[in-house]
Formats: sequence, structure tokens, C-alpha cells
Amino acid sequence: MRPIQVYAFRAEPELLIQIKDAKKEDQDIQKSVEMAKSGHQSEHTVSADDILYVNNRLGVPNVSDLKQLILKEAHCSRYSIHPRGRKMYNDLKDHYWWKKMKYNVTEYVSRCMNCQQVKAERKKPVYNKL
Repeated sequence: MRPIQVYAFRAEPELLIQIKDAKKEDQDIQKSVEMAKSGHQSEHTVSADDILYVNNRLGVPNVSDLKQLILKEAHCSRYSIHPRGRKMYNDLKDHYWWKKMKYNVTEYVSRCMNCQQVKAERKKPVYNKL
């Protein structure tokens, strides 16, 4: 009888791996994780992988590269095609949470050159009344 070999594979999204790694850099997220584990914050939960969820939204650590990655994906992907700030924020707030998220979204959209060109085409010319 031949021995049976069993292999187990676990697929995990790259973003979750980056969030786990970045969690070590953010003291606020670490404190929130500890408080959620002890039961002090009801809206915060921690998954088995030690990932923080705030009201069932993924808690993103305060690491600018990670936030920029999420914002770029939400704004420049083929499926979203440069949404404006309000729509982009509404789409992101269903899945992610971080401090000053709305501010970061509006700042990102305001710096997008494609969005600025579209806005310039739609603006009416200003006539000076003398």
C-alpha cells in the first residue's frame, strides 16, 4: 500500500497580507486590536488572523503607501473609471475603514489629472461684466 500525500493550499489576497504586515507599524491599530480582544470596544472585532474590523469593515493601518494602493485601485481600475470623490468614498466606506478616510479620498481625487481635465471641459466660461 502506497502512502497518501495530502497537500493543503491557502489562497490569501495580497492586500490582506500587506495589511497584516503594516499593522505592526501603526500603534493605534494595535491598541484597537487589544481593546477588541478584551471586549472594550463593541464595534471593533478581530478575525482569527488578527485583522481588525470596524463595523464589519476592514481596518486599514495608518501607512500612506497602503492607503494610496487602495485609493489607486478604487479610482483607476477598469471597473470604476475615475469616480468622483463622493461616489468613491461611498464605495470604499462599505469595505474599508481608516481615520480621515473621507479627507484622503477627496484629496486623491483632486490630484488626479484626468479628473481635472474632465472638470475643465464642463466648466462654463466666466464673462466679466464691466
